[in-house]
Amino acid sequence: MLLKIKSFLHDYFRIKRLKKFAESYPDLANLSVLDVGGTPYMWDRLNKHFGLVPKQVTLLNSNPVHLSSDNNSYQTVVGDARKLPFVDGQFDLVFSNSVIEHVGNSMDKSEFARECQRVGKEIYIQTPNRWFPIEPHIVALFIHWLPRNLYTKVHFISIMHLYQTSLRFKNGNSGSINTYKSADGADLLSYRQLKQLFPKNMIYKERTIGLDKSFVVSTRELGF
Repeated sequence: MLLKIKSFLHDYFRIKRLKKFAESYPDLANLSVLDVGGTPYMWDRLNKHFGLVPKQVTLLNSNPVHLSSDNNSYQTVVGDARKLPFVDGQFDLVFSNSVIEHVGNSMDKSEFARECQRVGKEIYIQTPNRWFPIEPHIVALFIHWLPRNLYTKVHFISIMHLYQTSLRFKNGNSGSINTYKSADGADLLSYRQLKQLFPKNMIYKERTIGLDKSFVVSTRELGF
């Protein structure tokens, strides 16, 4: 039941976010897009729910399992988000959804931010808010506010429980194994930290239950 609730909430908020994204990028069909840390999930749903397909989508992920798809229209690259294998300004838009919090320490995040801005003419970078009370990966209250070493242990135990539970479902697959291998938790960012990483860009706040749930860094005005 917990896994189903977690999946429902993630899908609900992602579709809601995609609606805003579609409204902000009506010219998407003319844009080449690099999805850093991406999977086919977002773009399949963008097409399904809003009928939008970019001119070209390149998916970059460090884990090749996450790049598998029945849709052959995606270009896929196995690579490191901190050192993107592309030339300056190669893409019209660099997109990233809930990835920067997973790349490592503050230096890693700085390299991620620099690389996204280097290869993209525009950027759209989303990440959960550290000060939102619900930890988004396991849908638990306050655990991400614990000291890092304790948070890592609690997160690991919770993620392993979710994975073992998922094995009982018919749709369990090998991709789930790789998803749960990164069980050391995420280093969530605050508004101030994001502003330090992206000083020249607007940072928009996604609100729910009257609180800032997550942030979106963008070079374009968004309808939040």
